[in-house]
Amino acid sequence: MNDYRNSSHKLNKLRKFLLKYWAFIGLTSSSMLIVLVCLSPFDIIYPDISSLSISDILHEFLNSAVSVDDLSANILLFLPLGFSLSGILGDRYEKIRKFIIIFFTCTTLSLAMEMSQFFIGMRSPSILDLIMNSFGGLLGATLLSFSGTFSSKVLVLGVYIQEHYITPKKLTFIAIAYIGLLVFLTVSIQRTNNFSNWDQSFPLVVGNESTGDRPWHGRISQLYIAGRSLSKSEIHQALDSCCSLEKMNTWTSFYELTNGARFPDRNGYSPDLVWHDHNPQMAPNRMLPINQKAWLLTQEPATRLISAIRQSSQFSLMLTVSTNDHQQFGPARIVSFSKDLFQRNLTIGQEQGRLIVRLRTPWSGIEGRNPEFAFPGVFKDDQPHRLLLTFDHTRLKLYIDSVEKFYTIRLSTDVLFFRFLPAVGVRNFQITPINQWFLRVAFYFLSFFLPAMMTILIIRNNHQKSYI
Repeated sequence: MNDYRNSSHKLNKLRKFLLKYWAFIGLTSSSMLIVLVCLSPFDIIYPDISSLSISDILHEFLNSAVSVDDLSANILLFLPLGFSLSGILGDRYEKIRKFIIIFFTCTTLSLAMEMSQFFIGMRSPSILDLIMNSFGGLLGATLLSFSGTFSSKVLVLGVYIQEHYITPKKLTFIAIAYIGLLVFLTVSIQRTNNFSNWDQSFPLVVGNESTGDRPWHGRISQLYIAGRSLSKSEIHQALDSCCSLEKMNTWTSFYELTNGARFPDRNGYSPDLVWHDHNPQMAPNRMLPINQKAWLLTQEPATRLISAIRQSSQFSLMLTVSTNDHQQFGPARIVSFSKDLFQRNLTIGQEQGRLIVRLRTPWSGIEGRNPEFAFPGVFKDDQPHRLLLTFDHTRLKLYIDSVEKFYTIRLSTDVLFFRFLPAVGVRNFQITPINQWFLRVAFYFLSFFLPAMMTILIIRNNHQKSYI
């Protein structure tokens, strides 16, 4: 007990240092989390600003429906921000003034997030979100104020434990184990970045799920599939409007979708595509109309084509499509190798203006939706677009009409790491070309910050006077 009491005199100086240090870390982390949660999947749209009036904005802001779960989530989301701000401000301000600063900061950030949602697909700003966010910040500040005595005792106990039980050897072991875990996850993810679990008994389906549950409304005229990733020169050639795709020695299977009752693979590698229900008339622009009554599938499994893709763990898929509905959900299936809603190898679909890709791998499961990949702004109009999607083990690339316009999502450890966290794994986890950068920052923060903190603690145990 004497040792415990002797540690008490270090409380004030150490408490201020630790509180502000961790408050700054908390402020940075909570701000990043708020931006990620509020603006994900970062599907930016550009509305006609001239057509928006103040009354329209206020009507949207005041009348958006919000569930009870959303309200509680908003409070919890901003609670760490208020807690951290209170720690940074410390005792420099009177309590009322400090609370006003925290309220203003949380409200300003929340208002910025809510207004930004005018430019984000599938997001709606709400006055209730703004109120609950601000309340969450104030609640966090209040918790820190009322936990002063408790936190002091915890810090005193922490000093005692650190000086008498946490040795440099133990910290070194923990740091090595932590780094080893990250290395193990990195190797595991990269080793399972393949299609070894693809099922060769699935058909190829165009415009729906094979069970008829996810129809897509649009038009399509070409479907070209290769069992490998195209080279740069082949990509340039494929996207050249003057190039004849049939003459490219690239495609494993390709279908020209014109009038007819069945559409053979011109390479003879895969089964014919046939109408599920009835044969519609060709659209005036020579594109095949697809809807809930008229969609295509192979009557036999596309075994050879799936086997070729599975063996290489690469693919390229090119199609010319246009949408008839910009608000399709599901996602509405455009092209899919799948058995039903819950078992697939690959699905390419439309979710509002986004192109959604679900890819089956050992780490994404048989549904291929945890995570799924979203490319924004693909279906922002009803004009035909030539889309080329390639995968080369580590990168998923989507080209839209030309080599100059493309998106890239890297399937690397720093992006896929958060798919394995329990809090993320219970829900559909979506990766976009933009939010992958936030995931990278968060991963490297965990990878380098925590080992750095352990290193600092090791140094402090060897040179205790450097802190106090």
